[in-house]
Amino acid sequence: MDAKLCCTNWSPLEDRHIAETRLNHIFMLFGKIQCFSMDVIGKQIGPAYVHLVLHSPTFGNFQIFQTITPVEPLLQKVVHRFYASRFMAPIMKFIIFGETVMFERDLNIWNHKMYRNNPMLLMEESSLKKFRKWYAQFYTVNSKSFQLETNTNW
Repeated sequence: MDAKLCCTNWSPLEDRHIAETRLNHIFMLFGKIQCFSMDVIGKQIGPAYVHLVLHSPTFGNFQIFQTITPVEPLLQKVVHRFYASRFMAPIMKFIIFGETVMFERDLNIWNHKMYRNNPMLLMEESSLKKFRKWYAQFYTVNSKSFQLETNTNW
């Protein structure tokens, strides 16, 4: 089964500490037969809280809450909570498994990434640059930066 992501949109809201993303996933069998689709509305409230509302005409609605808690500089505790009706339990297990796989892939990238002040991005990644600019408002001049990682005087 393939997943196709289309109709993505990311934007900060009027309340400066909230950003919203809208996605439409289409799941295809053998890349040809559309099995089902899913609309996602995600709100990031500050740097530590994400609320996703997912709607599928086939399976119904469910929600995902994500909290990010700093443990120490450059280390965070991330918790995902999934909420859906009981009849969706088998589907939710599949979705949680998929989320786990994607999150582990992201962790591998985060743990080995290179920090660049002005990275070269593809046109499809333009919302990533906007997101980074929005997220920067949560840092202060006293925030620890990656360059200080080797310094043991935290």
